[in-house]
Amino acid sequence: MKAKVTLSILLSVLFSYAFAQQLFVGSYVENTCINAKLGTRIGLLTNQGFEVGGFYQSAKIFQSEENKPLFYEKEFFGVFMAAPLLVRDHYQLKLNVRTGAVNKINFAITPSIVMDYKLFNQVSLNGGIGVKALKPTLQAGIRINIL
Repeated sequence: MKAKVTLSILLSVLFSYAFAQQLFVGSYVENTCINAKLGTRIGLLTNQGFEVGGFYQSAKIFQSEENKPLFYEKEFFGVFMAAPLLVRDHYQLKLNVRTGAVNKINFAITPSIVMDYKLFNQVSLNGGIGVKALKPTLQAGIRINIL
């Protein structure tokens, strides 16, 4: 597993130099109607503002499994894509779509609208709203451009 992660990071760095894209990492919290989830993501940011990459989020660290519905999301991982809708000086409004496996059993597609605010050249804060299982979610996070 460590070899796959190392290889994927190395390939991302090589593609970043080859295609003039920036490699970034990010962390986010997503609050759903059942519980909060902590996630991490890694991807490429193009010069036009498009993002593509992979993510992993889990609910294990926030709450116990008591008083939960029969089926709820314990982990969610897969790929994401974000496309800019509105671009201003330090602000960007993006359409973000995450696609992946829920609890290694089901497949899910979760759209959201995210606003990025650029603090510094390499650091951006983001927040947004989305839909998961036909219920609204709130998101907040940070993105750090590595290259």
